[in-house]
Amino acid sequence: MLFNSFNAKSQIIETINTANVELQSLSAVASCMGYCVVGICFWLRCTPFGCSVETTLLVSHRSPDLVVSTYKNSGGNVWAEANIISSAIGGSVSTAIGLSGGNSDTDSVADGSNSSMVFSEVDIFGGLGSRIFIADSFGALEICEDDTTFLRPYYLTPLDYLFWRDPYIESLDPRALLPVGNDVGLWGALRPRVGIIHQAEEPKACAVIAQRALHIASRNLQAHIYTNVDGYSSNALTDQWQMLYPRPEPFCSPFGFNTEHSLGLGGSKGKFVWNVWRSTYLKQKVT
Repeated sequence: MLFNSFNAKSQIIETINTANVELQSLSAVASCMGYCVVGICFWLRCTPFGCSVETTLLVSHRSPDLVVSTYKNSGGNVWAEANIISSAIGGSVSTAIGLSGGNSDTDSVADGSNSSMVFSEVDIFGGLGSRIFIADSFGALEICEDDTTFLRPYYLTPLDYLFWRDPYIESLDPRALLPVGNDVGLWGALRPRVGIIHQAEEPKACAVIAQRALHIASRNLQAHIYTNVDGYSSNALTDQWQMLYPRPEPFCSPFGFNTEHSLGLGGSKGKFVWNVWRSTYLKQKVT
């Protein structure tokens, strides 16, 4: 696969901030934007002198309107600006309950003795979205409005401390027992949607945990503490993820299918940041 060979050679970076996020988002536009005319809209315009029908295009494209980070301990989000917010909110909870993070976060689930068991916190923030198109030379294209707000925290798992660590509530959902549609490719199970998973390769484990968090945050009335993200609901088969840290990648792909995903990422210590490029639609209106 083409992206596998790129993964093996691409450079590992040490830090990431909003400027990096913007530059890396722009680098992936050709691969991830997917600008497409999907239909035609018909508009009936009536005046005192009669009516006429006018047509405009219905277009769709993806934009990086969410940024998802995984990390082990409170204050560990490597996206600098987001970590200020995450630490202020999640850190207060961690301090109050003595949260330590890592595989030993909860004795009831994992004691750290099993090397294949991985725990991760997740932050989901609003991404740059259509701002990257405005910043570049995309003025000739009609761009859809964002469904998210930049740097708004939608899901911080330290705030969801109990439900993110205990699979009991999730186990009450009969969909967790379905043999089909309950996986993230070949990397792990989508449910139960908690922060603990058995997976020998930590980069894949963190990716599956990130997919679980996005699945929660993009739906209404889930048994978790979060703010619902407007727009399309997550689908593990079609979600488009772009790694921003530690290995910047100028392309998008779903999780679960790249067998060489973990190559070169063993030293990341569970710290990852991704753009999620979600689809939006724009009906061009007659003015």
